[in-house]
Amino acid sequence: MPHRRHGAPYARRRSVAGSPVRSEPSFAHERPNLNPPPTLEALCAPLPTDAVAAPILAAGFRAAAYRGRHPDLRAGLHGPDAAIRHFMAHGFAERRRFAIDLDPGPLATLRSMPIRNRMFVGGLLAALAGAWADGMEASATWFAAHAGTIERLRALGGRPFLVIGDSTSNYYDCASVRGEAWLLPMIFSFPALTARGLGAQPGAAAVTARALLAALGEMPAEMPVLLRFGHADAVFTHKIRRLRAGPLHFDPDEFAAFSRHVIARYVAFLERAVPGPLRVRVVVLGLLSSAIPAPMWAEAGLLAFHAGTLRAELGATAFAARLERLELLPLAAVQIEQRRFNALLRDAVELLGFGYADHLDLLLDPYGSPVTAILPRPGEHHLDRAGLHPLLTAPLWHMLDAVPAPPA
Repeated sequence: MPHRRHGAPYARRRSVAGSPVRSEPSFAHERPNLNPPPTLEALCAPLPTDAVAAPILAAGFRAAAYRGRHPDLRAGLHGPDAAIRHFMAHGFAERRRFAIDLDPGPLATLRSMPIRNRMFVGGLLAALAGAWADGMEASATWFAAHAGTIERLRALGGRPFLVIGDSTSNYYDCASVRGEAWLLPMIFSFPALTARGLGAQPGAAAVTARALLAALGEMPAEMPVLLRFGHADAVFTHKIRRLRAGPLHFDPDEFAAFSRHVIARYVAFLERAVPGPLRVRVVVLGLLSSAIPAPMWAEAGLLAFHAGTLRAELGATAFAARLERLELLPLAAVQIEQRRFNALLRDAVELLGFGYADHLDLLLDPYGSPVTAILPRPGEHHLDRAGLHPLLTAPLWHMLDAVPAPPA
């Protein structure tokens, strides 16, 4: 079941079977901003705020949809002017999502306005396009029907790209403006799906393959597709397998054998799913840093939750005894093993003509441990996206620039 990532600081949304669901940020726990944002009047200068609001409203912004998506705003925003002003002053930067039937035409007017702050203009365009992209479906019908809209957004500076993968796909849901260009990430997330599962679960693989081929077949030829699988295998599945059948101590050779098995299943899926001529548009992403400290595995019940079936089979007491004896590596050692996984993955996919990108080392400090900025927040096991995105934005632009243009 594809959906958007879960957990703080991103609020859950109910997902519908077969449909990706995006979720919006919750800002109650954001770090304090030492640079207060400028006033709306300063952002819009030298134009009056109403003049800048006009094309946004014409493009499809609706106050009711904006307020309805964000309960924290309902009491304080009265009337359509308050909603549009909040979006223009704060909501675009906070990436507040809302339903919108987007008309790109008025966005051309917005882009052509002589507003001095071009980052502001790009941010507005990206926020409106991102809200629209929340409504996408993983089907050839949807892609075919909206390919024209994607092309029009590209003409307005948008750099659309699709990410398909597990719950960590949202690590690449980055907002960025570069000159007159801005990122437009479109994310399909399958949280329960492992790289190994793509080669072992026909149903899950079929759903993923359809989404992948629909995107490659119907979307603009310049739009790259990034694949982000393998994290759940290396971080969760491997530990669960050790709890079930051993070894409870960590064996590098055993992990290497497990990695080769997972990657072989993953690559077999890719080889079947993506015809040779389309592989130039597909970039396989390596593992990013895993930053879950050893005590958190037991204290937060992460393995007890993810290994629920095994826990039921063994019983709570026997499961807890095995978990207590399970050797968990220090974070610096974890990154070494993940780097080895990535090397195997790179060699396998490049051999078949797929692109490959590895950003693991960008997230490590001089000692080889994850940098403090990306460490999970209390109660979370995903990396902190507020700290992660600034580190990934520049390499993401570089990766998109490097995707070969389609033949003329």
